[in-house]
Amino acid sequence: MTATNFIVPLNPTVQDKELYRAADQNIIRVEVQLASGEMLETRNCRVVVSMTKDAMLGLGSSLIRAALNQTQERGSWEFENAEPDSATEQLGVYLHPSSCRLVMNLTSLGKLAELLRET
Repeated sequence: MTATNFIVPLNPTVQDKELYRAADQNIIRVEVQLASGEMLETRNCRVVVSMTKDAMLGLGSSLIRAALNQTQERGSWEFENAEPDSATEQLGVYLHPSSCRLVMNLTSLGKLAELLRET
C-alpha cells in the first residue's frame, strides 16, 4: 500500500472502498505481558486505552504515516512514561505517567478469513 495522500472519509458509507480493507488484513492482536516478560495466554483479560481527542488525532495520523512510509513488513515502537524532566512523544502521543508501558508492533498477522478458519 503506497500513497502520498491518504483520504479518510469522515462519514464512510457501505459503498466506500477503503484501501485498508482490500486485503482482509486489517487485524490487531492485543496481548498482556507481565513484568517478568511472560505473555498471558488468556482471552479473559481486558486492556483499557484512554486518550484525548488530540491523542487520537496524533496517534491516528502517525500510524497512517508509519504504515504508508514503512518499507519493511516489521516495525516496533516502545512508549516510555512521561516524567517531569523527560517526556518523549512517540507516534504523536505522550504516555501518561501512571500508564503501564506500551509496545506497538507492525507485523504480518495473516488474513482474517484464514484466522477464523483456524479457531
